[in-house]
Amino acid sequence: MADASASLAQADLVVSALPLTPATDRMVSTQIVSQLQGAVFMNVGRGPTVDAQAIRAGLEGGNLKKAVLDVHEVEPLPHSDWRWTDPRVFVTPHISGPVTQKDVYEAMCTSAKELGEGLLPSLRVDPKRGY
Repeated sequence: MADASASLAQADLVVSALPLTPATDRMVSTQIVSQLQGAVFMNVGRGPTVDAQAIRAGLEGGNLKKAVLDVHEVEPLPHSDWRWTDPRVFVTPHISGPVTQKDVYEAMCTSAKELGEGLLPSLRVDPKRGY
């Protein structure tokens, strides 16, 4: 992120798909948002990677034009939260993407094959990495 300043200043759209790790906790901060110049911000990663008050300040200060938020630091998002009523914020229903039975079946078959070959599944979660 230290090298992102020039890119952030030119960005029309910033999409965060960060996993939650100690290194990414509140990574999208006032320091990052203040470098934007009217961008749209979208978070489809983990809620706590984004400082919600930095998003609010960015919207109020013009650094952000809109925010599309699929995840939040607290879920479900309380009914009284400002994000529900701010017309510049789109709260989506925390669906990361379409998942079909075929997708699940193929992932399970791949994992079963790898286990049968004595390998750890490539689709496994690594708790040390946080994703």
